[in-house]
Amino acid sequence: MKQSDCRCLNTTDCILHSLASHASSDLSLSSFRFSQGDRKVELAGETASPQSLTQFIDALQHDDYFRGAQFGPLAVQQDADKPGRHHFTLGYKQVFDASKKLVEANR
Repeated sequence: MKQSDCRCLNTTDCILHSLASHASSDLSLSSFRFSQGDRKVELAGETASPQSLTQFIDALQHDDYFRGAQFGPLAVQQDADKPGRHHFTLGYKQVFDASKKLVEANR
């Protein structure tokens, strides 16, 4: 979405509108965080199709509101209880959490 196309009240509304405009029925977000200062994006959710997830991320990267944002590492894991569903996380929080667990395990 182009910034000039947005008729939202504020930047947050436009960002949420951008997320919704690129959504697919195969994808659901359970959390989202966008740090405007350092432009880091974190997403988590589930999908029936990892391919739809990569298409969603690609569309966001070309969206005016997300252009230049840092998306961080992507992790996708099949849901053991729901065949055909995959959980995903995208962003730097997972790297921080993994590092924190490693430090705590080595104490």
